[in-house]
Amino acid sequence: MSNEITRSGDDYTYGNSFGVVYDDINTFGVSGEINVDINRNFNLGLKAEYFSYSSDTEAEAWNLPDVKGSMFLDYQINQNWFAGANLFYTGERKDQFFLTTSTPQTVTLDSYFDANAHVGYHVTEQISVFAKANNIANNNYERWQNTPVQAIQFLAGATFKFDF
Repeated sequence: MSNEITRSGDDYTYGNSFGVVYDDINTFGVSGEINVDINRNFNLGLKAEYFSYSSDTEAEAWNLPDVKGSMFLDYQINQNWFAGANLFYTGERKDQFFLTTSTPQTVTLDSYFDANAHVGYHVTEQISVFAKANNIANNNYERWQNTPVQAIQFLAGATFKFDF
């Protein structure tokens, strides 16, 4: 006889998978957005959203936040250089945590901020190079239950524009 633990074959149910729930959700939302072109080379945008949900059968509107917000800016430094950034906020969300041997537990996922930035250079009208940084604050948050985001990320690349 082996000392190994035998499982039911449902390893995917140990808190590391998604489920589907069907329900009719009524959503009431209010949002405001302002976009300002400070000058021809600099624009700024702010957006705020508030939501209220009511569901027919489920206790919560799972994974849907009550509050969201974002800010972005783009700046054309000169003819060749450009830069930009965006910040976004997502409020708390409710989710359920399932294990095969227990009843579902309702959990609250924390709200989070995320900041991203990019810079680039137009070599010609057709060729550009760029660098991006995502999750600059290196925040450790979960977009969904048991699904953490990656730490700070960097990306560099080039683009080529052409007409057909």
